[in-house]
Amino acid sequence: MDEPLIHLDRRSCYTVITINRPRHGNALSFEAIGSIKQSIIDLQSDQPTPIVFTGAGEKFFCAGGDIKSYTKIDSEVELEEIFGAARDLLDMIEAYPCAVIAAINGWALGGGAELALACDFRVIEEHASVGFPQVRLGIIPGWDGIERLSRLVGFGNAKQLFLTGEPMASSDTVKTGLAHWCVPKGESLKKSTELCEAFVKLPQAAFRVAKEQVLKAYSGGYTKTEARGNFARLWFSAEHRDAERDFSNKSLP
Repeated sequence: MDEPLIHLDRRSCYTVITINRPRHGNALSFEAIGSIKQSIIDLQSDQPTPIVFTGAGEKFFCAGGDIKSYTKIDSEVELEEIFGAARDLLDMIEAYPCAVIAAINGWALGGGAELALACDFRVIEEHASVGFPQVRLGIIPGWDGIERLSRLVGFGNAKQLFLTGEPMASSDTVKTGLAHWCVPKGESLKKSTELCEAFVKLPQAAFRVAKEQVLKAYSGGYTKTEARGNFARLWFSAEHRDAERDFSNKSLP
């Protein structure tokens, strides 16, 4: 019996999605992408909670797309179908209403690094590295990673990663803003789930709107009119009133 392509561990305040292809560097096959996409759809249709992505084993977070299967692509239509599915998945992750965290527990390469970029936060282990080796394969990142990385780390750092194809060490990913936290080996999942537990204690409507507005500001869809309308709606919400009252009570001498 074949092993499942992903493992889903759903807890009360978060869900861990583990890419389960350790013998293949946790590469994302077309089928694995479909499984992850369906899992996210199922989560959204119920009560969405924060998501943590990680990879099975200790060597790879995700080595990117399944290069062996890509060699069989022989038309632009097939290319668009396969790579379009990955792009759609990353867009879905980016727009997910709760926090999404990449627990980078090993190599994050190519599409695996692009997956991490689509997440809201990245926790990297000390021994792990992030790289975009596509230029060495005669291509460029195909899952919209150029835009995401350039906006995240700036022009110079993006050129270094994309044009050399050389991986970046964990300590440098934090310095450049590519990752948010660097933790000892084996502790990325623990740190990520602790973050999830903190996020679910926040007023969720405000969290969702803030994430949505930041994404729109990043992608060019931000308008002051919409942001001000959201602010007014949240101001008169029960969550705001409750949080305001709790804050005032804690602030009293």
